[in-house]
Amino acid sequence: MDLLTLLLIALSLAIDAFTVSVCVGAAGISGKYSRLRLAIRFALTFGFFQASMPVIGFWLGSRLNEYLGMYDHWIAFILLLLVGIKIIHEDIKKSGHCNTKIDHYSYKLLFLLAIATSIDALAVGFTFAFINVNLLFAVTIIGLVTFLLTICGIELGNRLTKIINARLNIYAGIILIVLGIKILIEHLFNL
Repeated sequence: MDLLTLLLIALSLAIDAFTVSVCVGAAGISGKYSRLRLAIRFALTFGFFQASMPVIGFWLGSRLNEYLGMYDHWIAFILLLLVGIKIIHEDIKKSGHCNTKIDHYSYKLLFLLAIATSIDALAVGFTFAFINVNLLFAVTIIGLVTFLLTICGIELGNRLTKIINARLNIYAGIILIVLGIKILIEHLFNL
């Protein structure tokens, strides 16, 4: 898998973490954490989970590869298509407003947000088991992109008082669907 494709996947997966971090930043920072310390805390947690989920998905996919090998490109296509559609659907149905009652100090909340924003990465990791990808490099890129976007999101949210619904998740979903189609075409036509 080439670096551009990997970066597009990483950006698509990190959009949820970015959106949540904008909301966290918009909720305001007070108390024992500075904005930088809070941003690093969220970025490390989100980046870790975003990088860990593809490893779990890859492991599961590798165990099933011998049974599903001849259908691997279809599985990758269907998973990326479903994840992309899910991201788009959730973006369309949500109101686009941030919940401004965020407890920045709650480890439980941080853990739940990290899991929620990285579930899609599990499916992408499952897909990685069926295509040629350097897993360590891929999860490093995914984790770093998420880390950076989370820090940027908290800073952006902190600077803005009103969040404009930019529909970033729709673009992320479209990118994942297009990548799924690309994988299917490459396997069907041996490109």
